[in-house]
Amino acid sequence: MKKQKKIKDPLSMGVAHPLKMIGNEDRLLATGTCFFYSYSDKLFLVTAKHNITGTHPQTSENRGIPIKIAVSLCSIENKVYKGSYMHEILLEENKWLEHPKNDNVDVICIPTDLTENGGLKPINKINFLNDTSFALSTK
Repeated sequence: MKKQKKIKDPLSMGVAHPLKMIGNEDRLLATGTCFFYSYSDKLFLVTAKHNITGTHPQTSENRGIPIKIAVSLCSIENKVYKGSYMHEILLEENKWLEHPKNDNVDVICIPTDLTENGGLKPINKINFLNDTSFALSTK
């Protein structure tokens, strides 16, 4: 019988999720990371704006605009790791949120249809101060 992997650390489900930016004909344009943030009972995917616009933040070079993104998520049932899967999100122009006053802020929020579950923990729902795996530095 295969040994089950228990998930002990909620941070492994909430901090950085691998992300793929996919163009026409399912061509991989780039990879990056993202995290999720919960607001008004909705989950938002948060990532660097250049991942979604395809534009390098310093040089303005454009390497292609993705038509969809694929985020790697864990499948968890009763605190037991069941594997990972890719969740695809189709991108529609103007369906994301950018900084309202400063175009140079390289962060973007995309509303999703995902819900909180055993394998998805929004970063703002993790209690960092009471997590015993963290210690405040005295330096």
